[in-house]
Amino acid sequence: MSVAPVISFENVSKSYGGAAPVLDRVSLDVREREFLAIVGPSGSGKTTLLRLVNRLIDPSAGTVRVEGQDVQSVDAVTLRRRIGYVFQGVGLFPHMTVAENIAITPKLLGWDEARMSARVDTLLELVRLDRARHRDRFPSQLSGGEGQRVGVARAIAAEPKIVLMDEPFGALDPLTRDAIGEDYRRLHDELGLTSVMITHDMLEALLLLQKRAPIEFSVCAFTVEQGKFLRPIEPLGEYLKARGIPWTYFRDAPSLRLLEDQPDHGCDLCSRYRRRAVYEIAADLGCNVIAFGHTADDFCEALLRNTMFTGKLSSLPPVTHSRNRDYRLIRPLVFVTEDITTAYAEARGVPVVPCGCSQRTGTVRRALRDLFGELEREHPNLKETMLSAMGNVDTGRLLDTRFLKLDDEVGGPETQTEELFPIVTEL
Repeated sequence: MSVAPVISFENVSKSYGGAAPVLDRVSLDVREREFLAIVGPSGSGKTTLLRLVNRLIDPSAGTVRVEGQDVQSVDAVTLRRRIGYVFQGVGLFPHMTVAENIAITPKLLGWDEARMSARVDTLLELVRLDRARHRDRFPSQLSGGEGQRVGVARAIAAEPKIVLMDEPFGALDPLTRDAIGEDYRRLHDELGLTSVMITHDMLEALLLLQKRAPIEFSVCAFTVEQGKFLRPIEPLGEYLKARGIPWTYFRDAPSLRLLEDQPDHGCDLCSRYRRRAVYEIAADLGCNVIAFGHTADDFCEALLRNTMFTGKLSSLPPVTHSRNRDYRLIRPLVFVTEDITTAYAEARGVPVVPCGCSQRTGTVRRALRDLFGELEREHPNLKETMLSAMGNVDTGRLLDTRFLKLDDEVGGPETQTEELFPIVTEL
């Protein structure tokens, strides 16, 4: 007999006015003691999904259930008092002390003073704050990390079994964010919580889920040195290591010899050398999945380059395998532009190390980038349209005879155009 989910979304939609739906027929189950991380760009409906659980908003259609009950049938205030909520930006009451902030929900539930005081002391210890130093401080006297720890303590003060987390650590520096994330994973396990967290940060989600996922996995990073970096690479390695991510720096001797022997070699040759090096490193690390950093820009440039210079209508595969099927290759940034990845890295304090190839003139890559730059001044949605076209191929209007249907009646119905799949254009 299957166990009923703690939280369930059944064909849930949410729209505001006559606008397109923010959520469209979402169905999702969250089981007891699961740690679910929801990753997505701004405007994708992450916060909307979270707020439906504790009735901060109501669905336009469908059913949301908490512990088997339709939330529409439960008093909203009563529901919220049994669900912990960690706000984006903490949201502590500035006129209350740390102890008063933590105890606010137990007080509303009618706990006596002794029980509330004991609970505050227990929680301060759980979130690794010193009772003597922090109990009577006001939020303005706390650091960002301390304030977020108080926010977590407040969320679990009334002993909820469900905790919702809305971008809980996004405003913190990477080291503090990882430390608090590690502590929350410990609390999740110790207290038997069911947690739902939304985030922009795929790395944060992976690190939080690493010890909770139903499969065993590890996260590691490596850099292939081909002699073309314009800044020292060590700051990137230090950043990754500080976040607890093993980092491998690999000087590829064949690539360095190529640079010396053929200094004007093209991007394609450089890419083939780099791919070989990547497979060598992955074999040494024992990896079976490799994530490449190609963005929407790379997919659009590859489509034009292959069409114009190789005689093949193709781009980059978003998901594929290596030739011998030793590795699964993924390109998770296919719908994210290069501008947004650069801005996001800077916002997160990730060192950005440019490559000399991007500044070379007289290359096909440079010509295509200049072409895109000129066209996008008048057609800002150009890449979105091109990416949509790659997923909406009308083979009957191309010249590949393998796909032509010559026996079909002329003048049949036109292929319907699907709605464009949006790419990430803002943080």
